[in-house]
Amino acid sequence: MLETIKSNFLTGLLSKKIRRRPAVLPLPDSIPAHLAHFIGTFGFSGYLPVIPATFGSAAAIGAIAAGQILAGFFPLLRNGSVFPLMIAAAVVSGVWASKRIAEMTGSKDPSIVVIDEVAGQWITFVFVAGTIGWFELFAGFLLFRFFDVFKFFPANKLERLPHGFGIMLDDVVSGVYAAAVLSFLAYFFA
Repeated sequence: MLETIKSNFLTGLLSKKIRRRPAVLPLPDSIPAHLAHFIGTFGFSGYLPVIPATFGSAAAIGAIAAGQILAGFFPLLRNGSVFPLMIAAAVVSGVWASKRIAEMTGSKDPSIVVIDEVAGQWITFVFVAGTIGWFELFAGFLLFRFFDVFKFFPANKLERLPHGFGIMLDDVVSGVYAAAVLSFLAYFFA
């Protein structure tokens, strides 16, 4: 049983989207379409040819690490007070951008859309935002990918919602689950 769980987790870590090539968008014909494309693919990281969801999560970790470096120069960033605003912006803009990209590609959940992974990954760190270290980054990455792959209730139901909501909200719930486990681990082991 442990081997099956391990195998399923590793397969899922590589993303269920691995079997599909990333959807190719027609050239956006307007500024809002360009903006949706940039946001939805999180700066085009969703176009990486293999495991775009995992790379989207890694890009979110990279943004957090960059924020930690910048916190040395900007005191406002030190206590994590900006973090909830970043998450809210990612979720709200992600619903809009993922809906636009889904309409442009004709796919219900295009594999190039990784803003959902970014938002979920950032939610993972919401309870430890002021104290994120290498342990939290590594554990948070693995926890979020685990919950994102297995889609425990209600994430598995939320992905059926229409438009950008289904694309985004299942990852939001996975991020909340990962945040709960990470805060427990950080409290007892860090």
